[in-house]
Amino acid sequence: MDADLEVNREAVLKIVASTGADAVIVSRLVNQEISTQEFADRTGIKTRRKTGTAIDFFRYDYDEYHEPAYLEVRTTVTLSTDVYETPRAELVYSLQTTTFDKESGFEILEEATTSIVKRLRRDRLIR
Repeated sequence: MDADLEVNREAVLKIVASTGADAVIVSRLVNQEISTQEFADRTGIKTRRKTGTAIDFFRYDYDEYHEPAYLEVRTTVTLSTDVYETPRAELVYSLQTTTFDKESGFEILEEATTSIVKRLRRDRLIR
């Protein structure tokens, strides 16, 4: 379904009728935990030998660098996925999937969908 459509029985039945699907997979967010960690800015010095000759063996150039402070946000998400047989609208399968410590929505979606698909294939619900 399009993300902007409201998920309700009538909307799902309409899409099922138009596509001829024999099953509907519904995933919903069950739990979300967000953790943050702040990393302070830091300044350091990077050394580099002037040349590789013996006379410059103890002569170095020094470059100062600065790394600004930043905030790392990590999210752990649990999804519940149900599979319904469409002719009778009967629940035939359920599973929960948890993704841990992801930095982006893309990472969450990629890991969760891959895990769900593997499990549904393993249990012969999809090809």
